[in-house]
Amino acid sequence: MAYTLTGEKCGTVRLDATTTGVVITESVQRSSKVTSNPVETGADINDHVVNDPVKFTITGVTIKGDGQAAVLRRMWQEKDVLTYIGRNRIDSCVITSYKADSSAKNMDGSSFTISLQVVNRASSAYVEIGEQLMSVQDADASKTVSASQTKATSADGLRTTVSATISSSAYANYVKSYGSKAASSPGPSDRKVVAFSAA
Repeated sequence: MAYTLTGEKCGTVRLDATTTGVVITESVQRSSKVTSNPVETGADINDHVVNDPVKFTITGVTIKGDGQAAVLRRMWQEKDVLTYIGRNRIDSCVITSYKADSSAKNMDGSSFTISLQVVNRASSAYVEIGEQLMSVQDADASKTVSASQTKATSADGLRTTVSATISSSAYANYVKSYGSKAASSPGPSDRKVVAFSAA
């Protein structure tokens, strides 16, 4: 079985037991941060737990020259984003620690320990070359859309319509209807005092 570590910039390190080397151990660490404050009964626990980025450690040996070890060093130095494929598959990770040990038992190679951490990358908005910008599309809108579709919105629904003319006789009858009503009562002229006896 071959183990590969492929970078976006630095190429691929392929470890095969008969030609370039081998991976001895793979260790995956998944951890979370949990709030130390009390959580209200019935509350969603997910809101109080944050998953840490996945951390991954591989140890192995390179043989037959320094070629693979040199590429590993370059991947660490250039902060390359990597994909590891072995018994596990880890995408979008970077080398956070690289340790190499040379010994007399492996004259043409070295043993190594690499720590990797998954990085979350957000995609940014962009415009493909040859695509029209929105500002250009808006400028061309008047050429392709009729004038009735682009006219300013009117607030006709908020206006009160009133008859343009009122006859003078109708207004006189309206005023006269209030004049013929009886005058309102002025109410009592003095207050009545209620007697109270404590006996």
